Amino acid sequence: MIFRFLIGFALIFLFFFGTECLGSEKVKLFTHVNDGKKYLYVIGELEDGHSLKSSNSFVAGKDTYLSIKLYKKGNVFFGRTAFSFDGEDFSRYRWFSESGETESELIYLRGYFFQSNPPPLDFNFNIKTEYEVQQGEYLYKIAKENATSVAELELANDLPDADIHPGQILKIGKLVFHGNDLKIAINRELCKMDVFFNDSLICSFPVSVGRDGMTPSGNFKIMRKIENPALYWEGEYISPLASINGLGKWWLELSNPQYGIHGTNKPWEIGKRISHGCIRMFNEDVAFIQEIVPIGTEVIIN
Repeated sequence: MIFRFLIGFALIFLFFFGTECLGSEKVKLFTHVNDGKKYLYVIGELEDGHSLKSSNSFVAGKDTYLSIKLYKKGNVFFGRTAFSFDGEDFSRYRWFSESGETESELIYLRGYFFQSNPPPLDFNFNIKTEYEVQQGEYLYKIAKENATSVAELELANDLPDADIHPGQILKIGKLVFHGNDLKIAINRELCKMDVFFNDSLICSFPVSVGRDGMTPSGNFKIMRKIENPALYWEGEYISPLASINGLGKWWLELSNPQYGIHGTNKPWEIGKRISHGCIRMFNEDVAFIQEIVPIGTEVIIN
């Protein structure tokens, strides 16, 4: 009897106090509406052999303190809490585990919580072929020869720094993202960007679009986010934030990599049909957009 009690106590101890070092990139927080109620969900992944030190987590911010109980199944932990309050738009909150292993910033907007700098959306990857990297090759060349994009190769092969080496086997195929209620809509006629959550408008921004219809219509996905991007123009490299680099503070590459949403060094041109096809935003606006939308977010241009 005493032996079984000790075993049970040991298991409980391991569950709540096991060693864990969990980065925020392993945690997803999102709002979901179910039966008319709003819930904030937390889903995280533990590395093998690790467990949670505590099953308690919290959201703290202006006039708000929420408790979220966490449950573990395999190497995944999850929890949710209902919430209903009128916060101040663009106000920031902090989600954190009781034992301090991990935390993440949240932004409150139009009645919903959005995770700051969320991880990419979940995706299925349909492999068409595999490719062995040869000496002297680089991702752009491989992507062009295999009718794919650098961003798709990076995501499918877990290459955040585009680091490849001869003999490496790359998976080539098609990504299919799923699991996001955020959507971006670009109105070329009005030079306006609308951001929707659950089909409800949460914010709008003025933009510039392509002259003479150079911005294509259609459905795209955000595939990469690059801070302080360099510009490659007609074979010339233009360094980040140079006076002649028109990409501004952020580049959000679309699934057609020729086009993107980016900042600008000519803010007086926002609201005009003047670009070579990309969507330009004020630098502070694109910085906010990239903070709340994950890679894989749908962009509809009409």
